[in-house]
Amino acid sequence: MCFQGMVCALGESEALCIVRDLSTRLDGSTSVASVVTVKVPGSTTVRDFVHKIASQFRYEPQNIELVLSLSTGEIKLKESSEETLISSGVRTDDGSRNSFLLQTLKTAEARSSPRIKESKVHEEELNLGASASPTTAGDYPTYHIPSSLSSQEYPYTAGLIKQDTGYVGLVNQAMTCYLNSLLQALYMTPEFRNALYKWQYDSQNNSNPAKCIPYQLQRLFLNLQTSSKTAVETTELTRSFGWDSSEAWQQHDIQELCRVMFDALEHVFKDTKQADLIDRLYQGKMTDYVKCLECGKEKSREDTFLDIPLPVRPFGSTVAYGSVVEALRAFVQPETLDGANQYFCEGCAKKCDAHKGLKFTKFPYLLTLHLKRFDFDYNTMHRIKLNDKVTFPEILDLNSFVEVAESRQGQEEGSEGLPDELTVSKCDDSSTTDSGSALDDESCPGPADMSLPPSHDNNQEDDEGIDVSGSGPNHHENEKNRRHGLRKGPYLYELFSIMIHSGSASGGHYYAYIKDFSNGEWFCFNDTSVSRITNDDIAKTYGGGALRGYYSGAYSSSTNAYMLMYRQINDDNCDAIKVQDFPPHIKELYNELKEKQETDRRIKERHSEITKLKVYCEHPSKGMTDVKIYVHNDTTFAEVTSQAFDALKLGGLVAQADCRLVSYNPHQESIEVSFDGREQDIMSEIIVDLKTDDMLLEIKNPDDEFEVYQPGDVSVKVYYVDMEKEEVESPPILLRSPLCSSVGNLKDIVAMNFHVNLKSSNMVCVIEKYCNELHVLEDESSNLQECGFSTSNKMYVSIGPLEKPFLNSKLHMLIDRFEHVITLHLTLPETDPDTLARMSIPSLSAVQAAAAAKQAGDSATTPVEKVAAEPVVVNKACGARGLMLPLILTGAGAAA
Repeated sequence: MCFQGMVCALGESEALCIVRDLSTRLDGSTSVASVVTVKVPGSTTVRDFVHKIASQFRYEPQNIELVLSLSTGEIKLKESSEETLISSGVRTDDGSRNSFLLQTLKTAEARSSPRIKESKVHEEELNLGASASPTTAGDYPTYHIPSSLSSQEYPYTAGLIKQDTGYVGLVNQAMTCYLNSLLQALYMTPEFRNALYKWQYDSQNNSNPAKCIPYQLQRLFLNLQTSSKTAVETTELTRSFGWDSSEAWQQHDIQELCRVMFDALEHVFKDTKQADLIDRLYQGKMTDYVKCLECGKEKSREDTFLDIPLPVRPFGSTVAYGSVVEALRAFVQPETLDGANQYFCEGCAKKCDAHKGLKFTKFPYLLTLHLKRFDFDYNTMHRIKLNDKVTFPEILDLNSFVEVAESRQGQEEGSEGLPDELTVSKCDDSSTTDSGSALDDESCPGPADMSLPPSHDNNQEDDEGIDVSGSGPNHHENEKNRRHGLRKGPYLYELFSIMIHSGSASGGHYYAYIKDFSNGEWFCFNDTSVSRITNDDIAKTYGGGALRGYYSGAYSSSTNAYMLMYRQINDDNCDAIKVQDFPPHIKELYNELKEKQETDRRIKERHSEITKLKVYCEHPSKGMTDVKIYVHNDTTFAEVTSQAFDALKLGGLVAQADCRLVSYNPHQESIEVSFDGREQDIMSEIIVDLKTDDMLLEIKNPDDEFEVYQPGDVSVKVYYVDMEKEEVESPPILLRSPLCSSVGNLKDIVAMNFHVNLKSSNMVCVIEKYCNELHVLEDESSNLQECGFSTSNKMYVSIGPLEKPFLNSKLHMLIDRFEHVITLHLTLPETDPDTLARMSIPSLSAVQAAAAAKQAGDSATTPVEKVAAEPVVVNKACGARGLMLPLILTGAGAAA
C-alpha cells in the first residue's frame, strides 16, 4: 500500500517499508505480530512517517518508537525528528526492503495508553517534500502566474508527479546540475525546440549517431516531451560531447557549455536549412568604437555576441548595481581616454581626449544575460561569490539602448576597424564548478537552506533583496514597459528562464525557474524534480540578505540568479510543436523510442517477478558456504527450499526433510525469523517478511526438532567466563528470546545450554551495550527491552557471587581483556624447495645456520637473520587461534 497524499517527486525513488507491531506480544503471547507494508517517498520526514504509522496501528505518535533494522545494527527513529527517511538510513534502491519494529515506549503510561481512533487526515497535511526555494508571505513584483494558483491554495513545496506538471526531470549523473538547467531552458524555448525537430539526421553526411550532438539532443528533447517516466537520463548526450563517465565530474561552466554546444550545432547544421539557427535566434550585434572629443570623428567596428556578461559590481567598488538595467547602462558607459591614455586622432593629427566604449546595434530574438557573480577578492586572495541584490523585470525594454541608424557627419565607416589595442574587452571570468572547497567559508546549502532566513530588523525588505511593495519601482517598470514598449521600438523582452546558483564560488548547485509560454505558469526544474513556484520564489533570486563581515560581498543567502533568458515580444512568437504535428522523421524516432520504452518496461516487469536469494549453509563437508539462486515469485517456499538444497549439493549427505530455509543476517551471524507452517506460501508472500535477500539453509539432527524463530526476537551470543582458569571460552553459544521475556527467563535458558555447574540462582550476567559499555543484569523481573537488548547482543555469564564494585572486579578485567584481543589468522605457505624459492623464503637450515652464527658472536646484518633469533609463538590466550610473529622493520628507518 502507498500512503495517500504522500506524493513522490519526479524521479524520486520510493522506500518499501515493512512495519511489525511488537506491542501485541508484551503480554507474553507468542502470536505473530501484525504487519503493515507501505511505500513512501524517500524525502518523507521521520516525523510524518511516525505519525502515519501511528494512525495505521491506531496509536498516539508520542507513545511509540520505530526501530529500523539494518544488517549492521538498529536505528531508532525519533517522533520529533525532521530528518528525511533517506538521511536516516532508509534505502530506496530497487529491490530493497526496510524492516521496522514498532515498540511502545517503556513508561507505564505509554504501555497502558489506549490506541487512538481513526481520524480523517486532510490531503494537504500529507503532501511532503520541499521546493528549492520555500516561500514566505509578502507582496512581490507581479509575474504572470494564473490567479487560481497561490502558495496557499496549491502545495507548491510538494514534488509533483509528471501527470500534474506535464514535465519530465533530468537525472543528475554526478555534478551535471548545470547541464540539466541549461537543457531544460533550451527545451522550454519553443523556437529552439521546433528548429531542432526540423533537422534530420543523415547517416551519410553526419558522424556516428552516438557522437552526433544534435541527434542526441533531439532524442533527449523527444524523451522530455513524450516519456512517461518521471525523469530521463542525459548519459547518451554527454557521451556525444566526448565526455567519459569521469569527465561528468569535472568543471564545465554553464555559459561555456552553452557556447560549446552552439558551436557543435552550427558545425553540424552547416549546409542545411538550420545553418543560421544559432545566429538567427541568439546572435546580437554591437559597435566597438573610439570617438574623438575634439573633432567628433568616430572609428568603429562591428562585433557580434551570443550573451551579455554583466558585472554585479563596478570594478573596485563594494556597492552592487541595483538592477539589470543599471548594469546594462554601465556596460555601454564609455571610458574616457585622457592624460597619458589620450587617443591619437588622425583627423586632428594629434593626441586628443576620446571616448572608448560599446554600443548595441541589434539585440537578438533570444537574449541571454549572464550575471558575473563570481569574482576574486585581492584582500583575502580567495575567489568569492557576490550575493548582492540585483533586481530584474519581467518585461525588459531595451529600445533605449539601440542607436538609431542615422548618418553621422564626420564618422568613418570602420572598414579598417579599430586597432586591437583600442578594442573594448568584456571578459567573462566567472566560471564556477560543482565541487566543494575549503577555500571559501560559504557552505553549499541543501534544499531546506535555500530560502532566506526571516529578519526582524528595520532593513528586512532591503536585506532580502525583495521589493515587497506592490507599487515598487520594479512593478512600475513592468507596467510602463507593457504599456509603452511596443510604441518605442521592437526590443521589448519577456523573461522566461532564470538559472540559479546556490552555494559559494568554490561549489554549489544549479537549478532553473522556467516559464511555460503556453499558460504563463512558472516551474522549478531541479534535476529530477519539477514543481510549480510562486512570485515569492522568483523574487528571492534577486539575492541579498544580512551582511557578513568576514569578507566583502558575503550575504546570508547564497541562492540567487546567475543567468537570465528573455524572449523578444513580437509576431514571430510561437508555441512548441505538438506530438500530432511532428515531422515524419521525428514521428519515426518517436515510434522507435516508444518501442524501446515498452521493451524496457517488459524486461523490468520480468525482473520484478524474479527474486535473487543468497543462501548460506553450514555444509557438512565444506563448512560455511553460500550460493545464489534465482526464484520466481510464484514459486512455493517448499520448492525454493528444494532448489537451495540441490544448489548446495547436499544430496547423499543429509536428508532434505532435515533442512529448512530461514531469514539470516550474515553480518551478525544470526537467524532473523523462521517460516514454520508456510511451506506452501509463494515467494511474493514470503518476501515481505525478509529484511534482506540473505537466507540460511538450516540443518538439524534427525532426532531433533526445529526451533521456532519469531519476528522481533533477539539473538544473544553468550560467552562463559571461567573465573578459575581466567579465560573466556570461545566460540559462544547462540540463543534467541522474545523481547518481552524477562531476565530471569533468559537465565533459565542459558543454564540449560551450558554443561557446567551454572544455575540461574548463582549466575552473573553482563551485557555489552553501546560503545562496549558493560552492564550487569541484576533485576530479574525486567524485560529485555527495558534492559537495552537489541536485535543482536553479546552477553557474558559466570558463576557468582559478583565482586563489588563491578568496574574493579576480576570479571570486568577478564571481559575487558577479551574484548581487546585481536586474532590474526594466517595461511602458511608450502615448504617444498620450489615454492620457497619462488616466494624468496629462506630454508629452515639457512635460518638455523644464521642463528648459530649469531650465537657464535657474528652480528646479524639482514632482516632474515634478525628474524631467525626470534621464536614463533603460538597464542592460546582466551581460546584465540593464531600466530604471534615478530615485526620486521625495513627501509631507511630500520637501517638507521
